[in-house]
Amino acid sequence: MYFNLSGFINLEDGSTKEETIENFTLDLNNGEAAIIERGKFIFNKVSNNTMVKVLLDSTTDLFCDRCLDSFKYFESSEFYASIIFNNIKQKEVSKDEDGELLIKTNVEQVDLSEIIRQHIISIKPMKSLCKQECKGLCGVCGVNLNNSSCAC
Repeated sequence: MYFNLSGFINLEDGSTKEETIENFTLDLNNGEAAIIERGKFIFNKVSNNTMVKVLLDSTTDLFCDRCLDSFKYFESSEFYASIIFNNIKQKEVSKDEDGELLIKTNVEQVDLSEIIRQHIISIKPMKSLCKQECKGLCGVCGVNLNNSSCAC
């Protein structure tokens, strides 16, 4: 997910630029993928760098921790990151001492894929449930108790 900010960096401080994406598939590198249904990126010029506000509507396929059925998990979220421009060929993603995301990159290829991937992974629920009242699997025979009862 690349953005070219070469013309934007020459504007005066306080200038903004908006970009949007729809239906973008992002590999989460663990056999899972997220669909970014809508993404809005608001770039704000600050000195020689840029702040970006990212607003996402994303859906991830998860497996229920109780019954092992797959289900779609939808989340609307937002976060901020600082983009520091330099003349490197490969980007670097890190956090400063306050926990703020920093992206060091060049102005022609601002790639936000990695920080979005990390953000989506971090907002996934600790316990994935297909529904709050999920009954899970029978501990003896393994039948899904949401779909039928067992004879155990």
